[in-house]
Order: sequence, then C-alpha cells, then structure tokens
Amino acid sequence: WLMLDRVILALSDNLLYEGFWEYSSKFWKNKFGVKQTLFFYGEPRHVKFDETCGDVFRLPLVEEVSVNPNRDWACTWGLFYGASMFENEICMTCGIDQAPLSYTFFDSVKNYNYDTDYVVGLSEAYNNDKWFVSSHHIAKGKIFKEALQIDDKWEDEVKKVFAHRNNYGQMYGGNDYWGLDELYSSDKLSSY
Repeated sequence: WLMLDRVILALSDNLLYEGFWEYSSKFWKNKFGVKQTLFFYGEPRHVKFDETCGDVFRLPLVEEVSVNPNRDWACTWGLFYGASMFENEICMTCGIDQAPLSYTFFDSVKNYNYDTDYVVGLSEAYNNDKWFVSSHHIAKGKIFKEALQIDDKWEDEVKKVFAHRNNYGQMYGGNDYWGLDELYSSDKLSSY
C-alpha cells in the first residue's frame, strides 16, 4: 500500500531533460499507481513533451529571478509550490531524473501522520542538518503551504524566495543560485 496521492515533478525548457516526463510519468503510474503531476516552468520553446501523460500545470517564467536557464533554481522551486496546491492530498517532490526501484523507501515513511507531519525522506543526503535536498519531501499540500510559508500567486512566491538569495552563502558554485530552493526550504523547515 502506498500512501502517496501525487508525485510532483518539475521541468523547464532545458533540452537535457527532454523525454524525462514521458518516462517518469509512466513509471510512477504503472509501478506505483501514483498520480503524476508536472509543473512546467516557462514556455516550451525547445523541449517537446506529452501533456496527456498526467496532470500538467504551467508556471510562467519570471525573468528577474531566472539567472541560468540550464540550472534554474526557480524551476525546482516549482516542486514545493506545486505540492502546496493540493491541500488534502499527500504529495512527494521528486527530481524528474529520479526513480525509486522498490517500495523500500515508501515502507520506511508510511507510518507518519500525514495530517500533521512533514517528512524529508532524504534529510541526511548531504550530511548537513541545515541543508536538505529538494526531492522526497512528503506532506499534504496544506502542510507544504504552512511549513514553507508559500504564497498563493507563483510570481509573488518565486520573487519572495529570490529575495533571500544572498542569505545562505555559496551554494553549488557559480553565481546562478542553483541550490537556493534547497537552502530556502531547509531554512523554513528548520523554523517550522
């Protein structure tokens, strides 16, 4: 038995990830019976994807926060924003390039009370209790919204997060703020 209602995936107009949605959506549907949900950030000018493979939502590009189209932290923030939209559904964030190979992970997180709990499934991935990866966060949408203090409007939300871009020091190298989604969410979750 799988406690998830939805897996939340994100994609932008980055050709490196073309084709991942189709594979991931079929995998989640056929292997786990979970509703696959994609948040596409920006306009698909180069990337082609099949919108019939699951629920697809569009998040408009917010140019002033998108520093590098090949490593766009704002696209990844769409995972958290997207999960917050499904108030009473248990959602899990996941990289579009990730796929669990068994039920082992889900067996380890199935006994939480998802009416109140927020689970960071890979919380020790970086061996840093102040920095969590953005994948494998599990909660009901209303808990995502409350814990991460997510605004209703996408543009307001992504600009609010970007305003904190200099609060966390060096991220993954470069000056494109890749990792801002992880550090900002980790900061909010530590307070929560």
